[in-house]
Amino acid sequence: MLNAIKIYLLFLYGKVTKTEISIPEPQIQPPKPPKEIEEYTNLILQLQSMGYIRRKDLDKKLKELSWTYVSYGRYSVVYLTPCKQYILRIGKLGDNAYTSHAYNAIRYFNNPYYCNIYALVFGLQSKLSFTFMERLEKIDEYDSLHEPYNRLSKVVSKMSCGKHALHKTNGKDKLDLALSNIAQLLIIQKFGFDLYPHFGNAMARNGRELVLTDPLV
Repeated sequence: MLNAIKIYLLFLYGKVTKTEISIPEPQIQPPKPPKEIEEYTNLILQLQSMGYIRRKDLDKKLKELSWTYVSYGRYSVVYLTPCKQYILRIGKLGDNAYTSHAYNAIRYFNNPYYCNIYALVFGLQSKLSFTFMERLEKIDEYDSLHEPYNRLSKVVSKMSCGKHALHKTNGKDKLDLALSNIAQLLIIQKFGFDLYPHFGNAMARNGRELVLTDPLV
């Protein structure tokens, strides 16, 4: 899966070289996705081949198959899988910021500040992307996470507005590493930052951990 996403990113950025967009091979390959994810991925691909390539048609079919609509954003629509354990994000192929962040999340799957992404596939005919990820919770539901989020948000704001200065890291702290990876994308791809909890850009895992789900625009 990582190689497929890498090829897609190289295609997106045209003449930009592999070194410039900084996508080295991961030292450890991500674990095999759960069986349910493989089944859901195959279902999405099957629906695409059957002609469900418009969002409206796909939305209607998924609801018929007991998928639950969760939310809608500028670039994506989100569903809960029938088993209630996973999230499906349907995005536009032009949402390069999310694809780049998702690639890092898959590469650094052992970093708790990244969302667990189990599958990311592209429908070239429908021009949609399909991301299967873990189910998370809203930060607003946990008072204990408000202060850590506000502190993180201030760091992010400085990193985003201060001429996109590369975030310094000691190479050990996992939050520093996640921010460093994001800063690299800010500099090279000239993305912006969007870290608002009510939009789901940052969420909670088990009520204890902050997770950066979709911090780039």
